[in-house]
Amino acid sequence: MKTTLTGRMVLGFGLVILISLASAVYSVYSLHVIQEVSVLAATAGENDAEMNYNKYLLWDVRMATLRVLLDRDEASFEKLAETRKVYDEGMAELDPSILPELREKFDNYKDQVSDYMSSADELLLAAQAGDWEEAMRIRNESLSVEGAHADEAAREADTTVEALVEHTREQRREIIGSATVTAIVSGALVLVSSMLIALVLVVSIRKPLSILVTAAHTMSEGDYSFEIAENATKDEIGNMTRAFIEMKQKTRELISQVGGAANSVAAASRELSTGAEETGRAIQQVSDTVQEVAKGSQETTRSLSQAQENLGENAKAIQIVSHDIDEVAHYASLAASQGSEGKQSADQAVQIINRAAESVQDTAQVVRGLGQKTQQISEFISIITGIADQTNLLALNAAIEAARAGDAGRGFAVVAEEVRKLAEESNEAAGNITRLVRDIAEQMDTALSAMERSNQEVANGAETVSGASRVLAEIVTGVDALSEKVQSISAASQQINASSTEIVDAMNVVATIAEENSSASEEVSAATEQQSASMQEIASSAINMSKLSADLQELVHHFRV
Repeated sequence: MKTTLTGRMVLGFGLVILISLASAVYSVYSLHVIQEVSVLAATAGENDAEMNYNKYLLWDVRMATLRVLLDRDEASFEKLAETRKVYDEGMAELDPSILPELREKFDNYKDQVSDYMSSADELLLAAQAGDWEEAMRIRNESLSVEGAHADEAAREADTTVEALVEHTREQRREIIGSATVTAIVSGALVLVSSMLIALVLVVSIRKPLSILVTAAHTMSEGDYSFEIAENATKDEIGNMTRAFIEMKQKTRELISQVGGAANSVAAASRELSTGAEETGRAIQQVSDTVQEVAKGSQETTRSLSQAQENLGENAKAIQIVSHDIDEVAHYASLAASQGSEGKQSADQAVQIINRAAESVQDTAQVVRGLGQKTQQISEFISIITGIADQTNLLALNAAIEAARAGDAGRGFAVVAEEVRKLAEESNEAAGNITRLVRDIAEQMDTALSAMERSNQEVANGAETVSGASRVLAEIVTGVDALSEKVQSISAASQQINASSTEIVDAMNVVATIAEENSSASEEVSAATEQQSASMQEIASSAINMSKLSADLQELVHHFRV
């Protein structure tokens, strides 16, 4: 299967990367295993050190037990208890950190030590009880045997730890050796693969490139007549070879076309030189005619300028008149608006006055009703006064009768006196009310008279305002008619102004056209002169082009196609 150059490079370097990646993965795995083994070895060493320390503590306990048998005092008891406590704490710290591989031996050691400690406790109890013979018996029969068993269990644990440490060291050495060999082999594979890939790439590139280099040297000498063998490969080198062949073919065709074009240019330059001379003579005739047209355009422009000035003055006068008419229309509109507002205000005033008249009439009616009520109050007061006079007479008669009765009528006389006083006060109050009612009646009569006069004045004012409203309505009607006339005049003046403006604009357009014709005539005259000069330059350029085409034909003859 044929692949591109890029595909071969990607495949080769992908293989190298794959080998390197596999080597890196194995190296990482080896480092991980080495780390685990190293951790296991370190932990085993720590367990070994801790067990040695525990054996040292156990030895202290055994010495303290022996000291109890020798000293037989309280201090030796306390020393044994203290060493037992220290040993128990050390054993509690050691137990959780033991590796699973050492757990069986450690548990055996711990069981033997536990048996020894039980016998030591029995010995301590016997010693504290003063039974030294029993204590010596326990020491000789139990502690010695159990201590030997504990020592044997400790040696077995030490042997197991040493074997585990040695095994981990050997395993680490094997892994390091295997990783080293793997790194060397993978490095060698990467090196060999890289060299093979580079060699294949150089061989596949060098031969096609040497062919292209030879072809490029031949083309640089002007020889395009040779053929290049086409590269059948589908890679980048093959594509470049085919592109080079296509470029050579197109360059050869281009040289042939340039040769033909040089011949055509030589013939065309000769024809162009002849046509330029004839065109120059025709342009000179056009220039003379254009100058005559320019003179006529200038005279037309002067006449139009004078007419523009006259029309401009007329337009200004019309604009002034139109402006004055607009102001008159504006003031007429304001007068109509103000007249309408005045009429509305007068109508509103009439309505307000009518409402005020109605209010005055209602108030007068209320005051008349109050007058009638005051008369009724006067009648009631007369009745009260009569009742008070009769009560006063009755009180006098009662006082006289009480005086006739003597001591028996004294209390009744007091009551009659009080009734008489009350009748006098009622009569006095009725007199005050009568005077007050009389004053109120007089004031109501005065107010009623004032209301009737106000009602008459309000009626007169309403009539006056109504007349003013009618006059304002007539004024508004007249102003509206005047405004319509003014608007008609303003519209006519605006039409006149617009017509004169259109005439002025038309004259401006005509003047502009005349000026443009004059300017265009001058420009055409200048352009014809430039064209005449250009024709001379074209004739000169045609001669130069003929020379260049001859030189180009000579250059094309150097190429072999």
